[in-house]
This record gives sequence, C-alpha cells and structure tokens, in this order.
Amino acid sequence: MATTVPEANKILKDNKVRWVQIQFTDIDGRLKAMSSPVEDYLSGRAWKEGISFDGSSVHGYMSVKYSDMVAMPDPSTLLVLPWGEGVQKRASVLAFFKNPDGKPLETDPRRVAAAAMERAQSMGQPEKFILNLCGVSCPKNCSCAWLANFCVSTSPFGL
Repeated sequence: MATTVPEANKILKDNKVRWVQIQFTDIDGRLKAMSSPVEDYLSGRAWKEGISFDGSSVHGYMSVKYSDMVAMPDPSTLLVLPWGEGVQKRASVLAFFKNPDGKPLETDPRRVAAAAMERAQSMGQPEKFILNLCGVSCPKNCSCAWLANFCVSTSPFGL
C-alpha cells in the first residue's frame, strides 16, 4: 500500500493502470465515484491541485450556487482494482474535499469521520468504538484506525 505520491505513482505505473477512480460517499453514505485518466496522477496535477467537479450533483454536498468543489486524492488509500485489463485497468482512491478557496468542505464524510474518531479518542474511546457503530469488528492483524477510517467514510450513518 502506498503512503506517498511517489509510491502511489510507482504502483500506478507498475500495474499499467489507465484510469483512477475517486470513490467517496454522499452525506447519506451512498457510494459515488468519478474517474480520471492516470496521466492526471502521474503528472502530479491530481495529487497537488486535486480534481475539480460539480458538488451540487452529490446529495448533501453543495447547492448549485456554490457547486465548485475540489477532490484531493489521498495516496495512502490507493488500491489497484483486481478486474479489467488494458484500457479498462483501474485503481481506486479515496479523497478529502475542499472548496475552490482551499477551505475544507465541512460536510466531507471523511473529515467528519476523522473528527468523530478524534472526539471518541479524547473521551477515552478507542477506534473499536467507531467500528461498533458500523457493525464491524476489528480482525486480528488489522489496523483498527485504518479500518475505522474506511468504515466511517462509507458508513450509512454519515458520521
């Protein structure tokens, strides 16, 4: 698993990925995705500037009046998908969202989840507390913090 942009780019090149799919949830926890050519990532543009999109098309993100948004891919979440070959080879990545002025989007489910985890930990509750909300138990040899981050970012509870 990649943790840095150079590591993520190496994974994309080594696996001959053609498309990178940003996966995220709307405010109700429904999975959404948007794809970009791998060149946007290999050039560094997607990692540094993000991917612009219309946030009003995602339930709970923004109104039409304030619809410009930027998805900032998180290289530590890059995963090469096990299906598709050639021009169909894809990878997925999670992202944080911000407004065009650079301010974080307050309703970004991953940001809300991170705040919920911080609050639970400040109250003496470990990540397993968050996982229990999602109905997931932390398996042995697994990072509960990573699993909790994934769980709440795709949770129907909109944490």
